Amino acid sequence: MDEAQFIYEVTVNVVAGDGARAITFMKEEHIPEVLKHPAFIRAEFYPEVEATEGTFSFTTHYYVRNSPLFEQYIQTYAKEMREHFLDQFASSSPTVERRLLKIPRTFKSLS
Repeated sequence: MDEAQFIYEVTVNVVAGDGARAITFMKEEHIPEVLKHPAFIRAEFYPEVEATEGTFSFTTHYYVRNSPLFEQYIQTYAKEMREHFLDQFASSSPTVERRLLKIPRTFKSLS
């Protein structure tokens, strides 16, 4: 089984009224489409429990196989995926934050 080297974390904010539609779009279209690229092993999707201050946020963790494949994704595929998302939610004026993280070390409770 492949082990991920990084997590590509993408956090998106949309207007609260688009929250349910954004969840559906991410689960049914966007995430499955991103996972077709060989750079990614799997994804985890974390929608906000409830909208705050008129915005709804969600974070997706894409587990990255390796740097060369991730760079290939960024150079050849990412722009198209970003534009498709923005086309779907243009009226929401979404904001997006992206980070590439090292795989975390897991700590367990001592109690």
